[in-house]
Amino acid sequence: LSSTDCAGIWSDVLGRSVCEERDGASFRARVERSLHGRKREDFVASFGAIRRFELATDPRALAETTALLGRAPTSYRTYVKRVAAAWSGRQDRSA
Repeated sequence: LSSTDCAGIWSDVLGRSVCEERDGASFRARVERSLHGRKREDFVASFGAIRRFELATDPRALAETTALLGRAPTSYRTYVKRVAAAWSGRQDRSA
């Protein structure tokens, strides 16, 4: 999923507009207000590295993950539904 895809899923689930963050300086400023020291630097460096890569899902890795879990992995949309339900105080176990 791209950042645009993820923002779209959050928008759908929350019922309001969610935009992807394209401005690296704005992102860093928000991180700097929340984290400090080595933790902040590691977080910024990790996200900087992740932004440079696009990883396709390897069918073999997906099959291995499914076998390890004993079920299909949770979709991103289902994950977002669970998080949104937890934020609102309701536990949506079907999502």
